Amino acid sequence: MKNENFQRGITLIALVVTIIVLIILAGVSIAMIIGDNGIITQAQNAKRETEEAQAREKLELALIDLQTEKYMNSNYNAEQFVTDYLTNRGMVVQDNIVIVDGYQFVIDRENLTITQSLGKGTESQTIEIALNSNLASDYTKATLSIEIQGSDAISKIQINGVEVSVPEKTENKYTLTQDVEANGNYNVYVLDSNEEYKIAQVQVTGISEDIQISTKEELASFRDRVNNGATYEGRTITLQNDIDLQGSADNQWIPIGRDDSIVFKGTFDGDNHVIRNLYIDTTESYQGLFGSVQATIENVTVTGSIVNAGPYTGGIAANLIGNTQIRNCHNQIVIQSENGYNVGGITGNANPETHIINCSNKGNITALGYKQDGNMETAVGGVAGTVHGYVEGCYNTGNIYGYRLAGGISGGIAQGEIKDCYNTGDIKVDNEKAGGISGYIHYYSGATVGFTRIINTYSTGKVTGNSEIGASIGRITYEEIPVEASNNYALNQNNVPAIGGSITNTNVKADLKTSDELKQLTTTLGSAFKADTKNINDGYPILTWQ
Repeated sequence: MKNENFQRGITLIALVVTIIVLIILAGVSIAMIIGDNGIITQAQNAKRETEEAQAREKLELALIDLQTEKYMNSNYNAEQFVTDYLTNRGMVVQDNIVIVDGYQFVIDRENLTITQSLGKGTESQTIEIALNSNLASDYTKATLSIEIQGSDAISKIQINGVEVSVPEKTENKYTLTQDVEANGNYNVYVLDSNEEYKIAQVQVTGISEDIQISTKEELASFRDRVNNGATYEGRTITLQNDIDLQGSADNQWIPIGRDDSIVFKGTFDGDNHVIRNLYIDTTESYQGLFGSVQATIENVTVTGSIVNAGPYTGGIAANLIGNTQIRNCHNQIVIQSENGYNVGGITGNANPETHIINCSNKGNITALGYKQDGNMETAVGGVAGTVHGYVEGCYNTGNIYGYRLAGGISGGIAQGEIKDCYNTGDIKVDNEKAGGISGYIHYYSGATVGFTRIINTYSTGKVTGNSEIGASIGRITYEEIPVEASNNYALNQNNVPAIGGSITNTNVKADLKTSDELKQLTTTLGSAFKADTKNINDGYPILTWQ
């Protein structure tokens, strides 16, 4: 009997050797058969992938059935009902992990979906995962801090199904961090070389998200969150309907973004709604619907009043930091200030790399700051107090009253551009430098724009003051090429010149016209204008978007 077994063993060995020799003669190496990418290994992997796909399909079908139960069964709940239902189908349920035919999947109980495949393995009794989340100070992200102990050879780490690099082991542990930008549950899955796994979960909350605002309470809540540090960078806030702030002496609005250190950086889309009855009574700086912004604000109209306004006040936003766009925004707030400066209907101050596009002001604005110091400049304008960026396709119908530097579009402009704009409001200064478009135009070294320019504008408003008064531009301070103006027109009235001031500049041009002549300038002003066929502007040209 022993000889028979021995003979059978010899025969089996000879058979294996023969097969190997034949394979080698066929040009196939042993590595190609049993290596990491060998034929046998690939076959095993294919078998495992097929088994996992079949297990996943079983779970997906069960979750689809649960969707029906969710809406039809009054006893349904996301906890015990789901556990019992899956268990009755022969699956093993461990919190949010479901094991089907030995394969592990993470499910979202609320949405009844599979969020992660964990593969085949057994839960480790030695691996320990310390997991926590730290919210960034600007609420734009959270940082997951992960510490793994209890295993000598971690082969895989996944966060919500996405594989991350395994760090070097130091001080007998693996330590890594991962930034995430959305709220929700985060599963950290760790697999070691013995195919033993461990899962830890942390819930992330507090990251700023896109939001929709329907009430004044929701608008105030959004404001408070910004003022506590949430920049909303990369997020969009959308108004769903008109909002009445019901402002009064006892119910004053606090701006969104307190100053240059607390700044809104997202997108605020008014969706062409109106925010009514904003009321502010304070001498503090940075007043308006928004305070200081580095953002996009668009498609909103604001009404109300701001009294005793301090420096840097604007109906839409007090101060525009670089990379800011204000589009299709309209101010109807009446602004009054005895001591403020840099005050405007849309903004008090527009810094370099800011754009104000297709906006309007209908509110009367008064700013009389620096009465005691004749060398300082108040800067008050229908659109902006001071412009260092771009103003395009805007108009003003409000009356503008200042101490020094007042204009229908801007109080003063330097290293920026005013283009395709018009003014019909009256402009008045107690001291000097007033213009239908801008009270002051100049240029200074170090400018990032590289020029100061006013083109394609007209003004019909009455301009009055003590000196340096122009129906279009008040004063020019530089004769150099970077300061220029062309295709600008103003209504001829009261013997006020088109350009005031003591310095002439052949690159700066503006012409006086009669009322009838101005009404015929639609084509001359360019493609941004159209004829006032509906007589909404007394027959004078209007902008194409009106």
